[in-house]
Amino acid sequence: MARGAARLGGPTELRFNSARYTIRYQVVHEMPFIAAQQLALHNPASVKISHLYKNRPRDTLWSSFGLRLLLEYKSVVRSWAMGRSRVAFRKALADRGYDQDGRAISSFPRPAAEATQIAGLRGSIDFTVREEVITAKSPDIEKDMREFVDRIIKVMLHAPKAGTGFLKQRILWDNKRR
Repeated sequence: MARGAARLGGPTELRFNSARYTIRYQVVHEMPFIAAQQLALHNPASVKISHLYKNRPRDTLWSSFGLRLLLEYKSVVRSWAMGRSRVAFRKALADRGYDQDGRAISSFPRPAAEATQIAGLRGSIDFTVREEVITAKSPDIEKDMREFVDRIIKVMLHAPKAGTGFLKQRILWDNKRR
């Protein structure tokens, strides 16, 4: 299953490669690449995107799915691959007692350490969907997602208060001349 080893870039970051996905998780909220790109272009949508991310709740888990490795396929195939990945991720969250935004479900029994230290998952997780998702069986995708959720919970247990109330904005390029 694991294609590459997980790397912790400090107590609040996780990078992991599997046969079907590459994930990058940070406890600090980070704007997705496409949103940051739209802000950098200063088009009419940038006002709305800026407002959206300034007012987005910081106590939730932000997830984004990148399909740049699937651009050679038609949009219906890319949408299908992203949809099945998103459904599997939400199911993995629900299996561990969290809703689709990473908030803890109060009626779901969780381990004692997890219940006392983590009120909910927060931060940003970026999935890069690989070509293997198209041919993979659903149980295999769900297994990957369960493993990713387990790893996110481990990172949160090591840094339960990190990343609250902070938005890290990506810098794509600098147009200033030196």
